[in-house]
Amino acid sequence: MDHVPPSSQHDVMKVKLFLSITKPGIILGNLITVIGSFFLASQDVLNIGVFLLLIVGISCVIASGCVFNNIIDKDIDSVMERTAKRVLVQGLMSDRTALRYALILGGLGFLCLLNINLLSFLFGLIGWFFYVVIYSLWAKRQSVYGTMIGSVSGAMPMAVGYCAGANRIDSGLMILVLISIFWQIPHSYAIGLFRSDDYKKANIPLFSILYENKKVTVHCLLYIVVFTLLCGTLYLLDYAGTFYLLVMMLLCFYWIWLTLRGFYTLYVKKWARSMFVFSIVIISSFSLLIGFNY
Repeated sequence: MDHVPPSSQHDVMKVKLFLSITKPGIILGNLITVIGSFFLASQDVLNIGVFLLLIVGISCVIASGCVFNNIIDKDIDSVMERTAKRVLVQGLMSDRTALRYALILGGLGFLCLLNINLLSFLFGLIGWFFYVVIYSLWAKRQSVYGTMIGSVSGAMPMAVGYCAGANRIDSGLMILVLISIFWQIPHSYAIGLFRSDDYKKANIPLFSILYENKKVTVHCLLYIVVFTLLCGTLYLLDYAGTFYLLVMMLLCFYWIWLTLRGFYTLYVKKWARSMFVFSIVIISSFSLLIGFNY
């Protein structure tokens, strides 16, 4: 059996710590939408150099925001079961080290985006600022509408991807941003519902746990209907093809049907989890479909 030197084990552990604090799952989820919007805007003309800069740049910017979020949320993470084992909460990394790491990631990420074009850099900066400053430092803890405010930052990666491919602001960009916003709100409400115990412990004023399930379901339904209309608009404006329309409408109608079940379910958390899972399925499918542009 091979013997791994203690120093090597220590190095591997350090790498794992630095990786986990960036929230890789969030980065990967955003990369799917970034790549889809980039290919949609590129119109089958792939610039490998720009694509690589985009992947590295947006990954580092998102990672920077997530590390800052870990620092800011250290106090509330310690009381939530889901986050109690995070690196900073357990004292496995100092806040100062995490801060330096976040700044380095941000600097590298923004430098990459700036080397693509100014629009990609600006939308990346808007997304980072909304997530770190407006959402993490204020809205998440103080406002019942924190989810809506946070959705602005969540929509920016798709804007960055589109601008990296097209380098312009047009109707396609605006529709993508709105689609992302109207997708995120029911997605986040679902998270709040099935993880309500944790959020209550941390005194986070989520809309989906402060109001009764019927009202939350109505709001989810409205957002999903608008999401559906916006998805159709991409086809009507000739940004996507017939195959995209057929698949997306089937998925959207299923999401609407799934949402309607929330009005009479006796198992709210189970329903919310299914809403969350399907929201991941539909945004991933959407990104794949606009990327192929059929």
